[in-house]
Amino acid sequence: MTLKEAAQRSRLFWGTAVYAQALQPEREFSALVARESSVLVPEWEMKWAAIERNRGQRRYTLADLVVTFAQAHQLKIRGHTLVWHLSIPDWAKAALKETRDWNLVASHITAMLQRYGGNTFKHWDVVNEMIEPNHGRDDGLRVSPFLETFGPDYISKALILAREIAPDVKLYINEYGVDYNTSIEKARRGIETAGVTGEVLIADNGSQPRIASSISGTGSERA
Repeated sequence: MTLKEAAQRSRLFWGTAVYAQALQPEREFSALVARESSVLVPEWEMKWAAIERNRGQRRYTLADLVVTFAQAHQLKIRGHTLVWHLSIPDWAKAALKETRDWNLVASHITAMLQRYGGNTFKHWDVVNEMIEPNHGRDDGLRVSPFLETFGPDYISKALILAREIAPDVKLYINEYGVDYNTSIEKARRGIETAGVTGEVLIADNGSQPRIASSISGTGSERA
């Protein structure tokens, strides 16, 4: 029995985070991924800094390799990730600070979901790691270029825009460090709705309770 078959018995799915370079046809690893997984998560290839290192020059080669592999093996993809403080191109950091123009972020979200929003895509992580209790804010949000430029509303704005572009893809806020009962992880769980407004549902994602928010009536999903 494969891992994905075992997961399906519990109405779960088994996913694997991958680098495009590891999915070469001749490699044993790529065969293992295809056999055991039902969902792929691009480790880096779909993040803003990887896609648009230079302003206006989007390069999709590595991201497309992951999509091609998934389609060839009838796998789904969890898109990862659209808005993340650790993957802002240098030019975008400078431009956000100077212009405070939301269209810079919106253009990236739009380009990605228009290209990567078809039937192959099961989920998209829209906002990544937005919570950091140690930063000392009352709302528990991470101090980031997005927060400093747009305030907490950047979270809802990103989710709502993503829903408009990709109405059939499940959209998520992805967070880490919420699995255990350490003081910091309890604090993370306690503020999981911070900064999210509008039609947003908070839900556990299977056995790992990552924070999952999806717009307009879609809730949690196990498989």
